[in-house]
Amino acid sequence: AAPAAASRVHGGSLHMLLLACRDGGEWRVGVLLLHRARTRGDLAPMVDLYAHAIGGCEDAGKSEDGVHLYALGVEDGVFSHWHAEEPFSLDLHGFSQPTAAMAVRYVLQRELANYLPSDLKIITGRGSHSEDGVSRLLPRIERLHASRQALSGSTRSAAISWGLPSVG
Repeated sequence: AAPAAASRVHGGSLHMLLLACRDGGEWRVGVLLLHRARTRGDLAPMVDLYAHAIGGCEDAGKSEDGVHLYALGVEDGVFSHWHAEEPFSLDLHGFSQPTAAMAVRYVLQRELANYLPSDLKIITGRGSHSEDGVSRLLPRIERLHASRQALSGSTRSAAISWGLPSVG
C-alpha cells in the first residue's frame, strides 16, 4: 500500500504521512514513501521530509538506515553540514536531534573514516531557536560521542571540540 500511496501524495500530505509513520513506529513505511517520492521526482527535496524518516529510523534503533537516508539527503542537496568558513567544522544549526546524530555518524563513517588530519569541530549552537532557549543538540551529540556508536566505522578515535557560534 505504501508505494501506491506515494504516487498519489504530494507536499504537505507526504509530510503528514511521514510524521504519522514516525509517530506510529512504522519507520519502514516512512522510508518507502520517501524513496518512492524521491525516485519519481514527485516533490522538491525538503528537510522536514527527510528529518521525519531519519527520526523514525533512529526511534526504531536503525541507525544505519538513518545514515543512508542522510546520505541521500546530502546527495539531493537537502543537507549541508560543513561550515563554509571553518575547515573540519560541522555546523548542525537547524538540524533535528536525530538528523544531527546521523550527520555526525555520516561524516565520521563515510566522509572522514580513518582520515582526520585535525580535530573535528561540531557546532551545535546555544539553543536560541528552542522554545526555552536551551540547546537540544549539544547533549544529544555528547551522548552519541560518549557511546562511541558514531565511530564504529573508524579505527581512529576522533578528537572532537565543541563549538558555539560567535556572537556579534
